[in-house]
Amino acid sequence: MITDDDARMVAERLGLPPEDVPEVQAALEDIALRGQDGFEDQVLTEAYAALRTAREGQPPSASLVRRVEVRKTLALALRQFTTLRNFLVTYDGPTH
Repeated sequence: MITDDDARMVAERLGLPPEDVPEVQAALEDIALRGQDGFEDQVLTEAYAALRTAREGQPPSASLVRRVEVRKTLALALRQFTTLRNFLVTYDGPTH
């Protein structure tokens, strides 16, 4: 269970405004449910669907655009973190 405080802290660290905290909380719960790769797939699918409807002449709602932006920000930050963590785990240190 992701608390409001957890979501608020993540939003602050990512530079997202307080009004995005509910979306951050929902995204964190999706990550816990789907895993990182599943979450990233979902973000890409939602972004593609919004782009496709925009190309068909119907612009996406402001709330959908914000949802995709928040989730994209979270997905990118999480991928950067796991990449760095994996690098550090496998780093043998300097050779002398």
